[in-house]
Amino acid sequence: MFIIFNRKVANISIIHLSSEKTMKLTKSEIEYVKETCSFYTDARMATELTRIRYESDISDSVSVDMVRKARYKLGVRKKRGRGKCELEDD
Repeated sequence: MFIIFNRKVANISIIHLSSEKTMKLTKSEIEYVKETCSFYTDARMATELTRIRYESDISDSVSVDMVRKARYKLGVRKKRGRGKCELEDD
């Protein structure tokens, strides 16, 4: 489904096309998140998963929010603070 927003700016029409729904993480990508969450940041995991997807000719990128939500669904919590890659003790 494409949504078109049309806006006039200085007599120039600007059209924004939104892409279709983004691709969800696959089982192997969720497994990657589970294995690497103890030593990679969410941003690093998202970058690596995006790189792997592009090498597999999949043009959809992986966002940090997708990785974070996958971690939460797995029940994996990280320590608070910037740059801390350790897991939280329960």
